[in-house]
Amino acid sequence: MYIIDKKPVYDPTYIIQYGLSEYGFFVSTLDKSHFETARKIAEWLLDNQDVVSGCWYYCYNYTHKFTKFVLKAPWASAMAQGQAISLLTRMYSITNEYKYISAAKKATKMLDVPIVSGGLASEMWGRTVYEEYPTIPYSLTLNGFMFCALGIYDLTQATDDIQVAALWDKAKDTLNFMVPLYDGDIMSAYCLSHVTVGNVQRDWADRYNSIHVTMLQCFESFIPSPTFKFYIKRWASFFGVVINK
Repeated sequence: MYIIDKKPVYDPTYIIQYGLSEYGFFVSTLDKSHFETARKIAEWLLDNQDVVSGCWYYCYNYTHKFTKFVLKAPWASAMAQGQAISLLTRMYSITNEYKYISAAKKATKMLDVPIVSGGLASEMWGRTVYEEYPTIPYSLTLNGFMFCALGIYDLTQATDDIQVAALWDKAKDTLNFMVPLYDGDIMSAYCLSHVTVGNVQRDWADRYNSIHVTMLQCFESFIPSPTFKFYIKRWASFFGVVINK
């Protein structure tokens, strides 16, 4: 649970990441207790998915640090949607239970809907960004978009749905375009609020820099790109991040 104002609250991202971790432990150990825990989280997702929007909502207000935009409860995040899709497609791959893939498809419903219309999509110079934080001005958070894009890719491997394929095509185009924009002299940037807001301190990635490298390695493994290769090497050099072969 996430502690806010000294009170524990359910947080979709925390819950989903726990489920993904347990699934990973199951894959590496074949210990069925980890699988059962991952299944419990997947069942929680089924029980708590909004029937209309397909979203999992954050039931607390959150003020985005750099845009100062207040996300008022209930609000959704493309990162949570994408990570939920990743867990649900994995559960489907093992159980072959259609309820999981059905929920994963439903989770894409608001990804391509503009933020101004209540959705999770912003625009970056003509490209669509699935926003971790649906703020105005846009925040354009890199790791959140990456996790969402990975979830969409996972779903394309489990279904031939045309709309899902279209979401992935947009994600690929955006990812290749956006990565260089996060480059810096000391590390990668966490988001681009310093661009969208203007005259705001750049939000450096800090501990997220290594996550950016790992995620780029992941994408490079199935959509090879000279851009990805260049920034994997460059961003890894900032903190001596070990590049997995």
